[in-house]
Amino acid sequence: DRVPDDKSGPRAKFTRELPAVRRRALIEATARCLAERGHAATSVREVCARAGVSPGLVRHYFGGIDTLIAETYRSIGSHVAETLAVALDAAESTPEARLRAFIDASFRPPVLDPDLLSLWLSFWALVRRDEMSSIVGLLFLSTVAIGLFYAAGLMWGEHTSLSMVEYWR
Repeated sequence: DRVPDDKSGPRAKFTRELPAVRRRALIEATARCLAERGHAATSVREVCARAGVSPGLVRHYFGGIDTLIAETYRSIGSHVAETLAVALDAAESTPEARLRAFIDASFRPPVLDPDLLSLWLSFWALVRRDEMSSIVGLLFLSTVAIGLFYAAGLMWGEHTSLSMVEYWR
């Protein structure tokens, strides 16, 4: 996507990626920026530089940085939910065993990870920033509650088709 400033030099190679690949690259770059630099230092330019795309693609695919951050939250939450769901599926069916499996999985890798913790802290810091961020904060708090209810078998028991992982999709 980049063209050298020197018009007489060779043009940079152009690679066309599928929209899903570019969206994924933007989400992953946003997660890295938030984890490493925090929200205040996460900009469209920084995210796009890390993703290797032009800044206009944030608006094209997400409408703006707030929606990209919310989508990053959803993506990370989905990954964590999948990890926890695997632990719950391996647990005995009693509420106590499921709750113990949920808590144990929450405090070991890949959920217990310094970069992921930094990313969660960035999300938490957004709660007071503005309306969009308050939505992210409420999603986080509801996710914790839903995860605990799910682990204890109080939601999405054997009789429903909705799982914790499907909740995030």
